[in-house]
Amino acid sequence: MTELIHRELLARTEESFPRVHQLVKRNGVVTLEKKDEDELFGYLVRTVIGQQLSKKAASTIWSRVTIATESVGCSLQEFCRDDNADVLRNCGLSRMKIKAVIQLRKAFDTNEISGSQLSGFGREDIMSHITKLWGFGQWSADMVSMFFYAQPDVWSDKDAALTRGMSLLSGNNKSQEDAILNAVTPYKSYLALHIWRGVDSGYLTAT
Repeated sequence: MTELIHRELLARTEESFPRVHQLVKRNGVVTLEKKDEDELFGYLVRTVIGQQLSKKAASTIWSRVTIATESVGCSLQEFCRDDNADVLRNCGLSRMKIKAVIQLRKAFDTNEISGSQLSGFGREDIMSHITKLWGFGQWSADMVSMFFYAQPDVWSDKDAALTRGMSLLSGNNKSQEDAILNAVTPYKSYLALHIWRGVDSGYLTAT
């Protein structure tokens, strides 16, 4: 399926959007894979950690949280409680992010939200449920839709790297940007993956 999507993106961009076409061609096939429903709590904690941080900084903090959790021999969900706030702070979480993960644990404990509950939802319903959680906004909901549930047609206009990458591809032209997104629908998630890869590799900034 992903190879078919790749060929479709190449075909749709070849004539009208050569910059996009070259990016997709250079990157090759990119994939999205739905995660196990039971992993949603951990994914959301990692999403909170990653808010407004570089990948390297977020990865370091996540590693510390994982080590701290394993050291006491409990699950991450059990670990994210009020009496571990100082430990979470020492791992690198801000006061607001600590509150977010503790409130998240309470939402899971009371079945306000679960991986199975969201599994059959579309992007808008996922957005509605995720943004009701304290500390989670549109960007977080978009990341869940795209990376956890592997929905193929998500575009996050709250993501700084996507905004920067699209600006380069469109020549900072809003109508051109809209035309690109329209051309790749219903595979906007895959375009996002290509742009992130292009930004991370430095290819887009040199385009």
